[in-house]
Amino acid sequence: MATRRRWPLLLGGGLAAFGGGTYAALSVAKGGGIGRAGDDPTSTSTSAACHPSPSIPTFDALAPTYDARIDAEELFMGVPLLRRFLIRKARGAVLESACGTGRNLFYYTPAVSSLTLADPSAAMLAVCAGKAEDRTDAASPPVAFVQASAEELTTGRGALVSPAHAAWPAPRRAAPAGRVPAGAFDTVIDTFGVCSMADPVAGLAGLAAALAPGGRLLLLEHGRSGRWGWLDARLDAGAAAHAAAWGCAWNRDIRGAVEGAGLEVVSASTWHFGTTHVLECRKRREEGGMNNPPAPRESGV
Repeated sequence: MATRRRWPLLLGGGLAAFGGGTYAALSVAKGGGIGRAGDDPTSTSTSAACHPSPSIPTFDALAPTYDARIDAEELFMGVPLLRRFLIRKARGAVLESACGTGRNLFYYTPAVSSLTLADPSAAMLAVCAGKAEDRTDAASPPVAFVQASAEELTTGRGALVSPAHAAWPAPRRAAPAGRVPAGAFDTVIDTFGVCSMADPVAGLAGLAAALAPGGRLLLLEHGRSGRWGWLDARLDAGAAAHAAAWGCAWNRDIRGAVEGAGLEVVSASTWHFGTTHVLECRKRREEGGMNNPPAPRESGV
């Protein structure tokens, strides 16, 4: 009887190890495509000393075929499940940064009252807008688009893009064109976007600034494992080739950037040998100085 109870755990552990190992091998061998264009693709730092990069033109060029090129890889790695798990936590007025082609769009639930989608690539936003227009079910939240990076969102340096459908109102609380209102969003989301930020600490701090009191920042990112030296070394070795193909800084210190941005991790899990990070964060509380945050819950493979 004990053997029967154990076999699902053994099978699950075996599949997880197989999947993680295969992911690592695939990533190192071919420079997997999950991610976003980055401004300093070979830097491992949390606040990159940025070099000029054609990141937006790269993603403008990739936009028409982006989904087709990464669909199979994401499915094999279980990323759609991670996306669904994360997005279903979204509540109220939601801002999604680095929305890309809208790969999270169909995971939003009726708990979302409005949705603002932001990306620096106009071509990516156009693909995303097409998907949003196709989603006509009653659960669809009102949608607005902003062409801006994470660093630009609350500074007014972005550009407000007219909704593709006239019935879509703007998110709650009006803001100047190209700027989202600080402190206005109950949930802010970024999936595989930290690798594209010119300065990850500044970018995450910008997303935190958009949070309303009690709001949550939800992250699904890839970066250094921090515990498997051989794997991090392979990511470093393959960073230049990966950047040439995708412009993505896949070897950044995600947790370091989160902490540097003054965010407190509420819960955390890692997958794919620690190279995929699922984080729920909030603004760090200050009461006569920064508190030491409690040790977050961490799970995963």
